[in-house]
Amino acid sequence: MKFTQLTASLAIFTCAAFSTASAHITYSNRNWGTLTGGSTYQTGTNTNPQAVTGNYGWADGTLSANADSHKGRWYRFTLLNAATVTIEFTGTSYTVGQTTFDAMVHPAFSVYSGLATSPVAPHTGAFKSLADFSLLNDDSVASNFTYVGHAADGGSANYGSASGVNGDGVADGFVSGTFVLPAGDYSVMVGGGDYAVAGRVETSYGVDGSITVIPEPSVFALVALSAIIFAFWRRSRGLLAPIV
Repeated sequence: MKFTQLTASLAIFTCAAFSTASAHITYSNRNWGTLTGGSTYQTGTNTNPQAVTGNYGWADGTLSANADSHKGRWYRFTLLNAATVTIEFTGTSYTVGQTTFDAMVHPAFSVYSGLATSPVAPHTGAFKSLADFSLLNDDSVASNFTYVGHAADGGSANYGSASGVNGDGVADGFVSGTFVLPAGDYSVMVGGGDYAVAGRVETSYGVDGSITVIPEPSVFALVALSAIIFAFWRRSRGLLAPIV
């Protein structure tokens, strides 16, 4: 069974320095929306597969130098309350018109607190898979991305020897990560997890993503307590039959 990575919410408060560059980031058709988790869970799914350029975009971002933000796809979501969030990506083949996209072999992704500010700049961008960074839009307004955590398909044989990479150990085209997050806005970058230069391919690959949100236990406790208080209030008003 493949395992998932668990990252404490404190990780988003790291104090690593930001690097700044221009980039092109959009969330078109990749907005998972505003999520609360409800009383049990809530799932946001991407209804159509997305094309990721190259098989190495995410892996490049694990290096000390900035990587090209165009070599992946960016998703967003908003949490209204603290929650445990599971994000999954699967390589999938699909056809649009006359173009067929092969399934991404080794997908990997990173989660950041923060969103890109529009309008975005159509320039070669820069990002980091394992650290904080910032980007400028057309109006030179910075968008700050605070690193939360990541998950990668496979092992060092495909994503390289960069320190701190959490691979799932099974290179099967599927990756899952679980994170404990406070309320806020989040971005997710998914890209290819193949680092070896000899094996790099510039073609586009298909990925499909989903998110599942489960409220933190404190949220469950608050809901339960509210229900108990409301029930006693109704009983005190004679709106419910007494307990016998």
